[in-house]
Amino acid sequence: MTDKLTAQPKQELPRRRAVWRIGRGRSGGSLGLATFVHWAIKEGRPVLAADGDPNNPMLSKLYLPEGPNGIKRPANNELEQSKLWLANTLAQALEHSASLVIDLGGGDRVSEELAAESNLADFLKGSRHESVLYVRLE
Repeated sequence: MTDKLTAQPKQELPRRRAVWRIGRGRSGGSLGLATFVHWAIKEGRPVLAADGDPNNPMLSKLYLPEGPNGIKRPANNELEQSKLWLANTLAQALEHSASLVIDLGGGDRVSEELAAESNLADFLKGSRHESVLYVRLE
């Protein structure tokens, strides 16, 4: 009996995702995002929790910025500072080849303006992220 050579299965890159919560506040969005992060960690997937919500720092309390899944919060909630924070956050996710969960809060003009201005979907597609999910909770 001879051993047949079999082709090794091609290893695929892990599928990365970006989830960005937009919409009004007080609808459980931060808790929902925390659940996404928890599931990803449980499955052994690299994921970063980016908490830019000025009114509810839930993600940064659950996933500390000093920890393996946390991101430092923006210095303030001004539009220009938030843009800089978002760019740095995306760079960290790419550097770590990680999925990204972004919480900018609900009902905040900064979140709406960043979503409109950022072209996040195009950026992530060009960066080999698999998909983008904007979560609108109303």
